[in-house]
Amino acid sequence: MRRLRHVYEGMPGQRHDGNHNRSGYQGQVMLKAEGYRTGEILLENDICTILRGTGISDGSPVQIRVYKPGSPQWEDRTVLRNDFEITASLSHITGVMQYIKLLFRGQYPAVIFPDRGLPLNLQLRTQPSTLEELLKTAINIADTLRLVHENGIIHGNLTPFNIYLYDKTGSAAITGFSMAPAREMKIPDATDSDAPGASRDYREDYHSLGVIFYEMFTGVLPFTGSSAMGYFIPPSTSQVKPPHEINKALPLVLSQIIMKLMSKNPGERCDDVKGIIVELQTILQSALENRHRTGQGISIWRDLTVTSGHDSRGRITQNYSIIEDDTLRRQVEKALIDSEEKYRNLFESAKDAIAIFNKERIIDCNQSLCDLFHITKEAIVRYDLSRLAPEFQPEEISSEKKLIQQIKLADKGIAGRFEWLFLRLDGEPFFAELNINPVEINNDHCYQAIIRDISYRKEAEKALKDSETKLRALIENSSDIISILDRSGLHMYDSSPIERILGFRPEDIVGSQALDYIHPDDASRIRKHFKQLLKLPGQIRTMEFRHTHKNGSWHLMESTVRNLLHDPLIGGVVLNTRDITERKRTEEVLKIYSNIVSSSQELMAFIDTSRIFLAANNAFLHAFNKKRRDVINRSIDAIFHDNDEIKNVFASNYENSLIGKAIHTIMWYDIPDGKRTFYDLSMHPFIDRNNIITGVVISLRDTTRELQQEMQILNVGEKERKKIGIELHDGLSHDLLGIAIRSRMLAERLQDRSMDESSDAMKIEEMINNAINTTRNIAQGVFPVNLEKTGFDGLFKKIKMDLEEQHGISCKVSMHGQLQIENQKIAIHLHHIIQEAVINIIKHSGATRVHLTLTNDDDDNVTLIIGDDGRGIRVDKESSTGMGLNIMYYRARLIGAQLTIDSSPGGGTEIICSFRL
Repeated sequence: MRRLRHVYEGMPGQRHDGNHNRSGYQGQVMLKAEGYRTGEILLENDICTILRGTGISDGSPVQIRVYKPGSPQWEDRTVLRNDFEITASLSHITGVMQYIKLLFRGQYPAVIFPDRGLPLNLQLRTQPSTLEELLKTAINIADTLRLVHENGIIHGNLTPFNIYLYDKTGSAAITGFSMAPAREMKIPDATDSDAPGASRDYREDYHSLGVIFYEMFTGVLPFTGSSAMGYFIPPSTSQVKPPHEINKALPLVLSQIIMKLMSKNPGERCDDVKGIIVELQTILQSALENRHRTGQGISIWRDLTVTSGHDSRGRITQNYSIIEDDTLRRQVEKALIDSEEKYRNLFESAKDAIAIFNKERIIDCNQSLCDLFHITKEAIVRYDLSRLAPEFQPEEISSEKKLIQQIKLADKGIAGRFEWLFLRLDGEPFFAELNINPVEINNDHCYQAIIRDISYRKEAEKALKDSETKLRALIENSSDIISILDRSGLHMYDSSPIERILGFRPEDIVGSQALDYIHPDDASRIRKHFKQLLKLPGQIRTMEFRHTHKNGSWHLMESTVRNLLHDPLIGGVVLNTRDITERKRTEEVLKIYSNIVSSSQELMAFIDTSRIFLAANNAFLHAFNKKRRDVINRSIDAIFHDNDEIKNVFASNYENSLIGKAIHTIMWYDIPDGKRTFYDLSMHPFIDRNNIITGVVISLRDTTRELQQEMQILNVGEKERKKIGIELHDGLSHDLLGIAIRSRMLAERLQDRSMDESSDAMKIEEMINNAINTTRNIAQGVFPVNLEKTGFDGLFKKIKMDLEEQHGISCKVSMHGQLQIENQKIAIHLHHIIQEAVINIIKHSGATRVHLTLTNDDDDNVTLIIGDDGRGIRVDKESSTGMGLNIMYYRARLIGAQLTIDSSPGGGTEIICSFRL
């Protein structure tokens, strides 16, 4: 990455009228489109033009740095972006100039920032300053540089062009952090500048600071020529004239500080900018006191020099006394003593851990070092620095060897800042940034180690790396295509899912026009929306269009589009695109099904696992006289709070269906006008793709009219059955009885005559009696004439006797309440249901035990339960093709009863028939 260098020449005060040249005109048009009006030219060179300007909308004053065509190059644009990002990260430092906007439009990049003053080089030429004013400016610059360094940033491009003096406050602000991200490069001012692996050193900034101070306090540069490289490549100090020799009014100590800052060997420069600030503050205080000491009772120091005159024989002939005002020198000396004490205080109170060591051991340290290692100062001074680290560093080099290497580099003047793994006294490892510099203490060659705990930074770096890895994995494995388009609609970036979804590799489509892949019928609409979005920074829109697949087919796509052209990190329009072809097809099918369900005459609804209605068609709402808002998202109990019968029917069958049972039963509903409506009720569990029950589907079919017609037909049938039963019982049975009597009389006569045929006549009588019994049973089955006399008590006793005596099945009978049903039609149908259930048990169940229960409560609610311990049956509607079950359902429906068959294979069967008289 090469540096952005500027030639600090140009004539201020020119007006930019928009016709200066073609590039200037286009730049003005571009800036006007961004909301800014240009004005006075402050500086112009081969690289850029700096102008004053105002915001069109709010009139805010700004300065605009417009780069000329071809400069900066593309790699320099990356530098400008880095500058923008780092400046934003230092927004908490008031002495760092903040940018308003970074623009890349065609071949005219521009930087916009508040207009608060002028660059230092321009200010020095146009507005002379006193020594005190310059010292205050120098302190401001140094203090801002201190804060920048404390944030882990090396400026690396410090020049008067990148320092602004504010007009109103006189304070200074630093900008131009274009080189700050470049952490690793050769050091041109190192003694061994070709040493591999040499890293950036914050003392580079001290050299640049010294050159700036030299120019500030002398008015000239310490190097010749107009190139700015002298701010970064130190000249030999032997070739530089000390500042106090150019400016006679400059204190010698200030001249020495400037020369020390510009030293060619980094090890000879200051180690900490805090010391520079203290020394500058001391010199400023002395200068202010000097100005006001006369007549204020301040002590004035005099320096007396006595020189003797000699004659030709060497004898003294005369003494000469020279008296000079030495007050300033004495004040500076005292200030330096005070400065040394302040420096010691700074050393002890520094947040960074600092150790002074020689080749044998640590000889001094501050309290921060003791706190960092959890050790006392008395104990740590016995340690060699390498003993505070594990045997080997993470790069598998021994700690002792690595420390020796870094000390050698520091002796050569090469920056010794590097990462180091330390161990606390309790053995806990932690990463630190270690900076080693050679120092002379009492003519003893020692080293200063500044140790900064970077554990949190390492953790943050790891978290950031993990986050980037996760983000990359999410992008690469996402079902969406992430694309970035430029202002003209060209693809700048496409994520890898585009190959899986549309068949194109990212490199096949980057650089091409997005509209070329969109269906011609959709292209004009998308172009219109895209142009509108360009005018709305930050806005989000959703678009649907057809996009071609590499195989030539068209896929329906949905894109969420956001304009991030204003974001310097993105600089484009971001699209999140997904293939919705199958979704649209599914939606169309669902729409068809929805229309079918909505227009169906059957009552349909869906209840989730929390007993909440999520859907109901119009027929359902109309049948129960409900509005949609009264049903949707409400519970069964809330909807039917005024009808306990309906609520209980839905609730009980819902619970059974929710555990996987398919329910088919009959229910009725008394509408407000008093009429009763009958329904076939079906409830099915709704099972999702994961085989999990997520709700219950309800279906009801109005069978009222059908039942009425069937009842009419059945009544006619019952009349015929009754007639046939009576004729069988009273007619055929009586005729057969007469034949049986005559057969017995014949047998007795034959027996009196001792004829063998008498036995045949007896057999005929027996057969006729059997026929009579069969006829009577048939008559009872066709029409139970005895039901009126014996009731269900007699029926259950007969069933119990038949099951136990004829079939060996144990039977338990339980009867409660008034069991005489006066409505003969209901009684006959209930008789046939019981009869059919018992026949099924005998024929199919293989049961050994049966229980019969008939209950009639005080509210005339009749419940019949017939249960067995047999093999069980399937009761879903599709499998219920047996005549017996269908007959039971049919007869229950005719009397308005709810018939429920609860059974599972191997678990027995229970038939429940309930109705209200």
